Amino acid sequence: MRQRTPADWVPELFTGFLTEDVIRRAVEDFTAQREIPLVQLGIDSMAVMGLVLNLESVFGLQIDYASFDIRTLATMGSIEDYLVAADVLADGGSAA
Repeated sequence: MRQRTPADWVPELFTGFLTEDVIRRAVEDFTAQREIPLVQLGIDSMAVMGLVLNLESVFGLQIDYASFDIRTLATMGSIEDYLVAADVLADGGSAA
């Protein structure tokens, strides 16, 4: 598994869902953006399914929708934690 920093995966995952400005801030200072609820950053409930599909596409995941916890998508940090647990990001992936 290759080390991927937020500069790698945040734009891939969030382009089309968040503004370029929000993505740029997350790449520049992921720690400051990590725990802000995605709804406050501009993700609406209609975009959630698209974000899940993008998780599958970008990271090659097969998500079990029956057991998937929507709270996984609460923040960029919770998504990062999920990706580390799914073994597609190395632990410490937010170390830019």
